[in-house]
Amino acid sequence: MRVPKNPIYIITFLFSLGMLLCASFSISITLLWKVFVLYLLVTIFCLFIISKRFHALKCLILYCSFMLLGALNYKNFYSPNKNHFEHHLPKEQLITLQLEIIQYNGANSFSHSYKAKVEAFKNNSLNGKVLVYQKKDSLTPPFKKGTFLFAQGILKEIAPPKNPGTFNYKKFLSQQSINYQFSLQEAIPLNAKKGPIKSLQNAFLKGKVFVLNKIQKSGLKTQSKQMIQTLMLGDRNAIDESIREAYANAGVIHLLAISGLHLGILAFFFSLLLSPLKKVPMGNNLRGVLVLVLLWSFAFFSGASPSAVRAATMFSFLVFAQMANRSGNSIHFLTLSFLLLLIIHPPYLHKIGFQMSYAAVFGILWIYPLLHKFFIPKYYLPKIFVQAFYISLAAQLIVTPLSIFYFNQFPGLFFISNLVIVPFFSLFLILTLCTLLFSLFFKLPPFWQWLYDKIIELLNGFINLIANQDQFLLKELTIDQFELSITYIVLLSLLLFFKSVKVNYLLLFFIGILSLNLYDVYEEIKVQKENSLWILHQNNAEIIAIQKGEKVFVVRDLENKKSTTILNDFKIALHIKEVAPMLPLNFYSLGKIKLLRIGEEAETIVFPHTPTHLLLTKNSRINLERWLSLYRFELVIADGSNASWNIERWEKTCKQLNVPFHNTLKKGALKITL
Repeated sequence: MRVPKNPIYIITFLFSLGMLLCASFSISITLLWKVFVLYLLVTIFCLFIISKRFHALKCLILYCSFMLLGALNYKNFYSPNKNHFEHHLPKEQLITLQLEIIQYNGANSFSHSYKAKVEAFKNNSLNGKVLVYQKKDSLTPPFKKGTFLFAQGILKEIAPPKNPGTFNYKKFLSQQSINYQFSLQEAIPLNAKKGPIKSLQNAFLKGKVFVLNKIQKSGLKTQSKQMIQTLMLGDRNAIDESIREAYANAGVIHLLAISGLHLGILAFFFSLLLSPLKKVPMGNNLRGVLVLVLLWSFAFFSGASPSAVRAATMFSFLVFAQMANRSGNSIHFLTLSFLLLLIIHPPYLHKIGFQMSYAAVFGILWIYPLLHKFFIPKYYLPKIFVQAFYISLAAQLIVTPLSIFYFNQFPGLFFISNLVIVPFFSLFLILTLCTLLFSLFFKLPPFWQWLYDKIIELLNGFINLIANQDQFLLKELTIDQFELSITYIVLLSLLLFFKSVKVNYLLLFFIGILSLNLYDVYEEIKVQKENSLWILHQNNAEIIAIQKGEKVFVVRDLENKKSTTILNDFKIALHIKEVAPMLPLNFYSLGKIKLLRIGEEAETIVFPHTPTHLLLTKNSRINLERWLSLYRFELVIADGSNASWNIERWEKTCKQLNVPFHNTLKKGALKITL
């Protein structure tokens, strides 16, 4: 076994794998350090004692040490220190904290949501991040980023998802080191802390307010102003929800988030502007430095969002490659930037934007040269369109498995939308930058206003046209982590085969395809054997689902939109092909399970068999103590259609009589295998 010429690929892979394994399994940081020390001793022994005949073994042991380093890096980041608030604060009771608002997440019908840092409790300095909910009040505007609060409220753990397939918000926040939420009852804003960092933040916020005011006074139409805020300031909430949905369905939602595409376009534009510097001594290096300065200036100007910082870091390495006259090794530098970012900030590993940005750029660097060999027109205009198509295809081939994994859909017309829009968007982004810079110092000429507004109308109109072709939008697609991994092995083996025709790569490709098919057969057989009763959770509503193989019969309110969303997620997660409505019954005889359902008609139910399970729904007026004296229920269930005070009363009664009780509000959906 030889040491590869570029071991950075193996090192990065093993480091990332170690982080993923650590994220998947609960291992204490102490145990991990002990394992690492032991492994280090074994590695030293193997490197210096084992003979040269076992060189392959030495390489394997050395490389696997990077996997342990990845696990340590991940665990060390997420392990709370002794000053973390979770070690000092009481839960589920009224407390007073000092907080700093670090991000406004938006609002729903009932509350504002923030991310905040815990600063102090009873004059003791603490650290850690928390999710803050503030009741919505028309008279009180939401707190701004950087606001310090003397806040009173209740701290509790973030609840896991209530139903199968529902977005796991608890896991999502946990990956950002947020495991608790703080229900704000009263808050008093405090004077901001002084210091160079705070002064810089205040200056930045003032600058951003100045820019926003200039945009509002530019004379542009509302949609144009929103687009400038989104593309230049990184304010994704500025765009209307309907427009965001249209961009998502058209397969170009990435255009609205400052990412690698934006920084790549600007890097090319800045390099083009500064190309005359090539003629002067050391001009190539000077141009590279200036491009880096401009890229990072834009990244911070746009709000220094994680996606912008990641993209700036990624392109910084590519610019360094060009400065070193090693542009042919761009993939090596890109891999190095990937590894560096994971070392600095392990949560990037879970960021969808991080994964997709790097996947897209890797796809372009790997696949585009292969596609370029097939066919390139001689004439300029067709050549541009073919190259744009190849770039779009290369990026989409790599990103598609991730897109299906996270979003369960695939825009069938992405080729058309990306082929037309991406080349146009490059010019449009530069125009947007020029429009913003000009509006900061001068009044936009009427012709410029009309032209920019017209371009926005045409762009959004075309996006809506593509998005409305529902027949080409493939929905309810699903792959799990195993299928995702095998899919990328298949893609990688195919790419390697085309780069260097070897039988081993082709064999790996066919093994991957076979594995996917066998796994699909296994999953289908498993689903067909499934026979179960589900009591799903929804606030103020009732959902009963009886699964028989790939078909599920459902009792629910057909007009309730929320229940439709819950059932769609349920259907995708459990690989169900058909959902059929069913009339509600008071008694369900399902094999050994005899479910008695009691709603408002508590005392008038007639049932043919002795019940084994009791479902309380719709705030039943049942005398539970009397029913429990008549029947020995294996389990009493209360769903989300009941008031919390009713559920608490029933749970107390069951506890007194030693009867198992399941509250879907606390414990989530209940599955009973039939």
